[in-house]
This record gives sequence, structure tokens and C-alpha cells, in this order.
Amino acid sequence: MAAWLGQNAPASLATLGPPATDDQIAEARDVLGMPLPGDLVAWWKCVNGTSTFPALSVVPLYSPLSVEAALADRERKLSSFGSQKDAAPLREEPAGTPCGIGWLPEWLPVAEDNCGWYLFVDLRPGSLRGCVMSTTSTRAFPKSRSGTAWRKCWSRPPTQWSPAVS
Repeated sequence: MAAWLGQNAPASLATLGPPATDDQIAEARDVLGMPLPGDLVAWWKCVNGTSTFPALSVVPLYSPLSVEAALADRERKLSSFGSQKDAAPLREEPAGTPCGIGWLPEWLPVAEDNCGWYLFVDLRPGSLRGCVMSTTSTRAFPKSRSGTAWRKCWSRPPTQWSPAVS
């Protein structure tokens, strides 16, 4: 990736953070209290976020977060939404289940668009554990990626989406 960017997009290459260290990955795992998906660990060991915005967009309009920024944004989101009494049943839902609540502890932001939208990894249990979804501050929509297989999901109202696995 770095070689290609160096030849084709040197300005984007300059925004990439250095690889995350094992200690940074371990800190994320410890803060979350659960293992991280292998794809996320591999990504952070390749690129630990970007240094500026706009920067390299992995998914159009989103710039990747570093481990440190992901943990800080997660903490900020959890603090902003208080106890979220209604969140308990949603935390029991399988990964990939959309919900109309602010932020769940099992969500880890991994990219942002600098306008209030985030991509996050859903770490709840289930067959889609590790999928990537998008959210604003009030509603999460699926844009899932689980394991190494991309899954297509549609951003319809939260109760009406269904993934089409290819």
C-alpha cells in the first residue's frame, strides 16, 4: 500500500500514521475487555490512523482513526450519552443489529468524516461480530464487514435492514 501511495498519491501517504505498537493494541483490548477482530489489528499494525483531515479515505469520506483516537472518541461518546438505561437490551442483540441509541460500549470507532458520522466496529457477539457500521449520534446503520468477506447492507430505517451476504 505504501509503495502504491508513494507513486500515485504521495500527499495521502504523508498523512498515514506509523504502525500501531503491540502495547497500543493491548491497551485497546484491555480497555474494551475483549479481543479485537484480526482484521482491525492487522489494519492498525499497518496504518495507525492519519495525521490530518482530510486524509486518506479508506471508505469514501471517512479517514481512519488511530488506536489512541478511537479509544478517546469511544470514551467521549460513552460520557456524552450517560447511563443509557435503554441500552441494556440492545447490548444483548447480535452484532450488526442497528439501534436508535447514542453509543454502546461494544462499539469501537475506527474512522470519521469530521462532520459527526463515524464508522465503528461492532464487538457484540454473533455471526457479524467485527462488522463495520456507520452512525451519527442517534442512529446506527449497517455497512458491515465481517472477517474477510464484505457484506452489503442497506441504510434503511433500523428495523428494516437485512444484510445480503455475498
